[in-house]
This record gives sequence, C-alpha cells and structure tokens, in this order.
Amino acid sequence: MLLDISLKQEKDMYCVESEIATVATFYKRRYEMAFLDAWKFDFLPPEQSPEGTLGGRIYTGFIEDWWMWGHLEEFHGIRVLWNEDYVGKDIMYVVKTELEQNRPISVMMDSFYLPWAHQYEKDTHYETLMMVVGMEENGVYCIDIHSLKRVVLLPLDAFLKGHKQYTVFLPMRDETKEINWRKLFGDRAKRLLGEGYSINSFDSMRALADCVRDTMDFSMEIKGHHHPLNAGIIRNIETLGRGRFLFSSAIKYVDELYHINNFDKLYENFKTVSNMWHLVKYQMIRHFYTGSPDKAACKMIGEKIEEASVLEEKMAHLILECTEKGIVADTVKLPSKTAPSEEKVKDFVFVELKDYLNNKGTGEMTETYNFNTLDFEGMKAAGPDKLHFSLPCILEETYDNISCTGQTIKIPSGKYKSIMLVGCSFWGSFSEKMSVTYSDGQKKEFYIGFTCFDSGVPLFGESVFYSGNLIEVRKDIVRRGENKGHLFLREHALDANKEVTEIQLPNYPNILIYGISMGK
Repeated sequence: MLLDISLKQEKDMYCVESEIATVATFYKRRYEMAFLDAWKFDFLPPEQSPEGTLGGRIYTGFIEDWWMWGHLEEFHGIRVLWNEDYVGKDIMYVVKTELEQNRPISVMMDSFYLPWAHQYEKDTHYETLMMVVGMEENGVYCIDIHSLKRVVLLPLDAFLKGHKQYTVFLPMRDETKEINWRKLFGDRAKRLLGEGYSINSFDSMRALADCVRDTMDFSMEIKGHHHPLNAGIIRNIETLGRGRFLFSSAIKYVDELYHINNFDKLYENFKTVSNMWHLVKYQMIRHFYTGSPDKAACKMIGEKIEEASVLEEKMAHLILECTEKGIVADTVKLPSKTAPSEEKVKDFVFVELKDYLNNKGTGEMTETYNFNTLDFEGMKAAGPDKLHFSLPCILEETYDNISCTGQTIKIPSGKYKSIMLVGCSFWGSFSEKMSVTYSDGQKKEFYIGFTCFDSGVPLFGESVFYSGNLIEVRKDIVRRGENKGHLFLREHALDANKEVTEIQLPNYPNILIYGISMGK
C-alpha cells in the first residue's frame, strides 16, 4: 500500500509548512492562506529575555502550529487533528486506517532510530517530521521532510521505537471561494501599525536596529551554540524572512482570485523585504564563523534592519489604502528587474577586474567552514551570442572574484547599451542596490540579485552562465566534488546616449562578481 504523493517544499518552507503544502497538493487543494498570520513582529522589553540577549526579545509569531492548521481548515477545507482521533489505539492501527482511506499521516520521529540520520542527530535524539505514505509487512514508507526529502522505507522496528506524536488530515469540505480579503489583510496591517494597539511594530523594528548598531554583544548572542541557527538572534531573524515570504504567497493567492489592483506589487515587495531579513541573517552567520562583527559591520546590519522596517511600514499603509479604497497608490519604488536593452547588443567590452579581486571561491577559509570553488578551467567565452568575459583562473593561488563591499570600479570610456555581470552568492541568495555613474554626474541605482552558487534555479531573473563540479578545499586537501556549482548572468539596460564613467558594486559581501562586460 503506497500513496501517490510527492513532497511539496518551496522557498522558505520548513517541515510544518512543507507538510501543509504536501497534503493540500495531494488533496488537489491550495494552501497559501494557511500562512495568513506569518507577518508579525514585536521587540519585547529587556526583562522578558531570560538570557539578556537581543535574540530573546524578538517575537516572530512562529510559536505554535495551530494558527496555520486553523487557517488551512478555514480557507482550504482540511482539518488537522493532533493525537486526537484514535485515543487508545496503537500507531500501526492509525497508519493502516488512514492509508486505507487514502490519507497520509504525519509522525514526529526520534532521529536516533533513523538509519540515515547524521550521528549528531542521533546523539541529540533530534525530533524530525516524517509523512507516512505507505506500509508493507516489514516497514512503513515515509517522506523524510527534513533531510532525504523523498519516499523511503523505514524498518518497522525502527518506526515503532522512534515514533512520537502524530497528526491526521481530514478533507472536510470544499475550499472557501468567498474571502473577505479587505478585513483579513486590513486587520493585519492595522495590528502592525499599532492602530487599536499600544505598539507600532515598525517602531519596534527600528528599536532593534538601534540596539544592533549600538549595544549588541554578538559573543553573548551566540554563546554556547555550535550551530548558527541555534542562536536565538539568527534563528529569529531567519524566521522573520521566512514569514514575509510565506505571507506573500497568501497575497498572491487572493490576487489570483480577485485580481486586486496592484496586489502583484505588494507580492513583489514582500519578497523583497523577505530577502532583506535573510541578508541580515547571513551576515550574522558569516560572523558566527569568522568572529564578532566590528562597529562598522554592526552599523551595516542595523541599517539593513531599519531599511526593512521602512519598506514594511510603507507596505502596511499600502495594504490599508487598498483594502479601504480598492486601489493601491504606486508610492513604493520596486527593485528594478533585469532589463535587457531595447536595441540588440552588437559588441562587448570586458572590464578588467584584476585590481579589484579580493576573494577566492565561495566561502571563507576557517576551521569550521568548507571552502568551495568552481571549476571552469580553460573557459574562454560563454553566454548568449558568444558574450565574452575576462575570467580569472580559479586554480591559481590568487583571488578569483570580488566579494562586494561597495567598491567603485572604473569603466573603459564609452557609451553602452547595457551592463552584464557574471556572479553568484553564497550562504543564501541575495539582491542589493548597485549604481552606474554617467559622465554628466547622474547616478542610476538599481537592484542586482544573484542566486546561491549551489542552486541551479535562478531566483532573480538571471540566466545560468556556467555549471560545473565544485572543487572542495579543506586546509591542505583539494578534491573535485560530485555536487554542481553555478555562475549566473545578469544584464541591465543603460542609457546608450550617455558615457559611463564608473559603477559602484552592492555593499554586501555574500554577493560575488566573477566578470563584468559592457554591451555596445
């Protein structure tokens, strides 16, 4: 007995969100309204943080699963029952009964009993979520959402020893088609703006930004933690990023139903602000491995949090304007997407970067982090229309890319239709502002985004420029790995009637540039 079910796990979905999406998709339902309450924030008083840390004061709203389960039933007709439907029955009775009715069940497992679990998961008896989708005499078929992410046969003895609580999913009725979107989204915007409440959540975000800039003791924030996401401040910052992205899916779902004017722009804005929070997270992860941030780094992290708060507050006002008037004033400037020039580029001028290179590979050599780099030895040209770049030799000891910290790069004198950049990011996928300066002094800002090197699916409208095996360097060991790494190509249109003098790269070190070419 085996259900025809596949894991549904999109960006920023952890186990519970993936569980919801997988079950809903199996039942041929949507699931996005389950994430209606993923947009929350509060910064608690210092006395409410037992450890005396900033991380302990960040409230994200991701405390209980019940609110997602409640919305799943309210809007998508699927009821979730937790250890309730089979009181007094053994787990195999539950599994058999549910599978016979063509329903998967979700079971929390002790990783100690999973043959494929890492040793540290076994040692800590890490609890992980499994979806039971089939059974046979000697075991149960599970989807391991946390690690394997595919159907696997778990021996019966291991399942019986390792199972804990379970949930079942009952399709009760059809999905709700009449959604009072004005009240639902309006109430949530008012809550964060402090209308009818004592606290404006966006002021609280700015208070967090001030604390990060002025008083954060990063060593205290990460004390005693061996993994960055175990540290409260990093874990909660990540949850804020995930929450904004999940909330954006609810906005998109409602827009598909009602075609609300400019809701598509709100959707893009929430993805943008999600990325801002993830930028903060990855900067903190960087310092988790490389040492506490100095004053300048704390200032940069705090400014990014404040930037996120400003955009989120504008979005809250836009939601209110939309829900009260039915329209959205176009007052928030969206990040520019990749915009190829209208005229076809006929020639290319590569920008020599050897004097700007400051980084090697896609990580940092520390005692705890593996160093990966891309193998494109001998590569001379790639991309559309034999687009040429000057690429460094990565197998030499010298630097081979630019880790972006706002560097200003001089451009060969000339008028260009577009700028093209080859790059990637590491420890996540990021988008950040860069600028082009013309000879008349005008500066044009736009966002440039690169997907993480280990993902072959572009997230920011790039194209895959190159894919190849990763080379792993660990201290004195160099070896070609089995995993693939990727470089991506971004193009942005320029004013072909003006002469370009220089460009300024984004101020974010996790964005790496391997080559720049100007299109004529």
